[in-house]
Amino acid sequence: MTTEQGAGSALASAASLVRPRSATCGPECRKRPCTLREIRYAERELDQEPVLIVWAELSVLSHLLGQPMPVPATWLLDALHRFGSRHRECTFSHAVDAAARARIPAFARQLSAKALAAHVNDAMKGLVSYNGTDCGPEEVGTWSVPRSERDLRALVFGADRPSRLETAVGCSHGEPGWPERMVAAVEDLRGCAWVTEQLAGRW
Repeated sequence: MTTEQGAGSALASAASLVRPRSATCGPECRKRPCTLREIRYAERELDQEPVLIVWAELSVLSHLLGQPMPVPATWLLDALHRFGSRHRECTFSHAVDAAARARIPAFARQLSAKALAAHVNDAMKGLVSYNGTDCGPEEVGTWSVPRSERDLRALVFGADRPSRLETAVGCSHGEPGWPERMVAAVEDLRGCAWVTEQLAGRW
């Protein structure tokens, strides 16, 4: 066996021992775990494109509220389709995991955060790959959780302060600019009438 073959075998053996970081990790990550550089690249993508955080946050929230899942405008879907598959998978995985994790205290008794995140992640990837998504009203409704008005804020924003949604929107809920910022944040997402009706106002 040559040195190169030995090194390749060692890397393959090491990869087989490393499990995916999350249930939302895609096929590329399952074949070979992402490097730290690739993970940081995905995290920077979210910092630079807050619309991706807004989409992931609202996609998770839509399921918990039993509302339609937002669908990106055609130009955004096309741009995401041009991402490298590993980069897209890693970016979605981090965004969806964070959205689900922050809301665990509000739904842990009713749902599995891992199952919810995996489902939402698959639905987002399906839209980008032009395969559509079977996540219609009936499917979304199976994830909704009972809630009181008092529980709504915890469900909408999660446990982080400020929440990732507020940070991505660029304004905290309750501040004077919140309604306008929230409406502007979903300009490139379709099916968000419930967002402007329920989230842009003050409850």
